Amino acid sequence: MNKTYYRLKPEVPGGQAIRTILNKEVHPPTIKHLHFEFDDWLGGDLITSFPSFLITERLLNILYANNIGGFIVNDNVEFSFSELFFDLNPEGKDVPDFKWIEVIGTAEDDIKLDQEKYLNVSARVLEILNGANCLKNCEVIAI
Repeated sequence: MNKTYYRLKPEVPGGQAIRTILNKEVHPPTIKHLHFEFDDWLGGDLITSFPSFLITERLLNILYANNIGGFIVNDNVEFSFSELFFDLNPEGKDVPDFKWIEVIGTAEDDIKLDQEKYLNVSARVLEILNGANCLKNCEVIAI
C-alpha cells in the first residue's frame, strides 16, 4: 500500500555562513560542516536553508518518541546570529537549540526528499507535527 506524502516548505530564517564547508561540485551540494546564521526566527520547529534542514530539540524528541525514521542527526553544526537579527530583535529573542538533520529516507520511509530535494513527510508524520503545533511558518503541500 502506498503512503500519502506532503511536501513541507519550512521557514528560512537565515542561511549558511562563512564557516560552512560544502562541496558545490554535486547537486544538491554536500555539507561537511554547517555554520547556520540566523537573520531572524519566526517560531517554527522546522527551518531550512538549502540543502539543509534543522529542527528544534522539542521536535527531535517528538520524532524519536513516535519512532519516526528517515533522518539522522549531524552534530557537525554551529550557529550564530547576524547583525540583522539584532536589528530586528533589539530587545532580544530566545531561539531554542536546533539540530541539523540529514534526510536519508527512501521510498517508503516517513521522512524523505523528493526528486526536487524538497522535504516530504507521510500523512502519519504530518498528523503528529500538526498535533504538536510544530509547523509554524511552514507551507504544507499535498502531493
